[in-house]
Amino acid sequence: MKLKRILIFLLLACMLFLTFQSPEGTVRLSRSLQSFMMRLLGVELTDSSPPRWAVDMHWFRTLLHLPEYFVLGLAVGLYGRGRRRALWTAAAFCAAFALLDESIKLLLPTREFGALDLCFDILASLAAVALVYALARPRAKEGGNP
Repeated sequence: MKLKRILIFLLLACMLFLTFQSPEGTVRLSRSLQSFMMRLLGVELTDSSPPRWAVDMHWFRTLLHLPEYFVLGLAVGLYGRGRRRALWTAAAFCAAFALLDESIKLLLPTREFGALDLCFDILASLAAVALVYALARPRAKEGGNP
């Protein structure tokens, strides 16, 4: 149980590091990830109609919230071992952290609050928590754990 807590703490710390990262660092990391994804998926800017995320850095950075908060939702959901009450707590925790993360950006001169980012954060974490519940449910019925 301690290892799970430590991993969740490290994940939260990494997410906050990204929030407080300098604008130059954020752009550099985003460009690297965008380039990696383009190579991985075989996307070329010379294609007749490249996907929006390949040409629009702001959109790409918004989409990066999906895997980031999906991983958080999985980690926190697995911490609760798929129990229904624990998963509601996990969903609330992820939503509260997403709101905190976006609200911190209001205080930083080089960042801005993003309502769409917040929606993506919450949707991704809820999807992960729901996945954990769906996968844990059959085992819970067998073991008598509601």
